[in-house]
Amino acid sequence: MPLPWNKCRILNASDIDVYQEWANMIAFNEFRSSYSRKYHCCYIGRKMQKGYAHSHEAMRQRWGACLLAEGEMPPIFARAMGDYYYLARAGERETILELADYALELQ
Repeated sequence: MPLPWNKCRILNASDIDVYQEWANMIAFNEFRSSYSRKYHCCYIGRKMQKGYAHSHEAMRQRWGACLLAEGEMPPIFARAMGDYYYLARAGERETILELADYALELQ
C-alpha cells in the first residue's frame, strides 16, 4: 500500500488537494476549497533494529481502515524518520494516539 512520494497530493487531515489549491493561489489569488478538520493524522516511523510487539500484518489487520500508506523509507531519510513508515488518519484523536501506541509498542 505504499504511495509514491510525488503522488501524495492530498492534505490528509482535510481532504484538500494542496497542488490544486496552490495553482488556484497562483492563477486566481484564491483558496477555493472549503476547509474543516475531518481527521487527525500521524506519521509513525519504525526502526528495523527494534523489536516491536506487533507485526506489520497485525497493524494491517487491526488498523487497516486508518492506514493511508505504509512502506519502506528511502535510505537517505531512514535514520531520522525510521526504516518503515505508516501514515494514518482517524476521526478521533484518541484513535490516532491508540494506533501510535500500538505501532510503537516494544516486545
